Amino acid sequence: MEKLVYPGREGISILDVARELRSVLKGEGTGNRSLTLSGKRVAVILLDGLGYELAVRAGLTQAERITTVFPSITVTVLTTLFTGEPPGVHGVHGWRVYDKLVGSVVNYLDEQPKRSLAELVRPVTSYVPEDSLFLSPSKYVNRNLFSGMLVNGKFLQYYTPWDGWLLASEVAEKYRPRFLFLYVPYVDTVSHHYGPDSPATLDAARDVVRMTNRLADELSKHYSVVITSDHGHVKVDGLVDLAKDEELLETLHLPPFGDHRNLMILGKGEAKKILEGYGLRVYDRDEAKALMLGERVPDYVAVPTDNRIYQYWPDEDQREYRGTHGGLSPEEMYIPLVVREPEP
Repeated sequence: MEKLVYPGREGISILDVARELRSVLKGEGTGNRSLTLSGKRVAVILLDGLGYELAVRAGLTQAERITTVFPSITVTVLTTLFTGEPPGVHGVHGWRVYDKLVGSVVNYLDEQPKRSLAELVRPVTSYVPEDSLFLSPSKYVNRNLFSGMLVNGKFLQYYTPWDGWLLASEVAEKYRPRFLFLYVPYVDTVSHHYGPDSPATLDAARDVVRMTNRLADELSKHYSVVITSDHGHVKVDGLVDLAKDEELLETLHLPPFGDHRNLMILGKGEAKKILEGYGLRVYDRDEAKALMLGERVPDYVAVPTDNRIYQYWPDEDQREYRGTHGGLSPEEMYIPLVVREPEP
């Protein structure tokens, strides 16, 4: 069996980063003895899809290796970052979420859901202060994540890496928000379509790291700067179509939710044995609570021990993926962390 990496068991995780951000921005002092931010203002640069090994190869050599949360999915990680709570508490286990109120599985990536993420995760709330600025090139992320999760803050859209980094520098200098968040999706996009080991992905990572280091030099004049990621990628080795397994479907109360490398299962006990027959590592509810650090977990969680996609939903783009994420492999779970404190 391939080695699986569990959040926070080898040191700090992105959850610790989130709790330190929450403590600093709420004026509660430091929230984590292993990570202390000294600035009154914080800037976070989130490099989507930049795993630790790729980050070092791309030039982020000063980075510390930490773990992300599970599931290693962007929406799950960002919900943790903006609330300071683990997935087992806020309940967002992927872009596909089971919403008990509407009684169905909702895809927050593709749909305009009836309820926002903020409504879904209650009573958990965001710590984000009112004078926050969020920069993203994605309308989906702005609409379904940032504006759906955060009551406070202003959301600005940029269009290319060049104007994105320039915009971040300009608004930081002009407005000095207490919290500045720059979301950078380019490494993730290239890795999905060309693979994490491709020259295109390494080139994208090098450009992103170079521009990020230059931006951090500017921001660190007035900010504690946090450079990190949400997850890395594995190279896709094939696809398993679970929708064709009639025996498995008979055991399920609902279709699997979460994502294709972190299958959330509400169903009968027989589902566990069937899923294990595929070589998946299946966690029961008590094990899932320990893994995701909370009570808001399904009956079972199935995680690949190989690099295949385990798909139920007919997402055509995923069938063409060469790189993917969501599971517990080292490539998916290890991410970089760089902290740059304000100049004296």
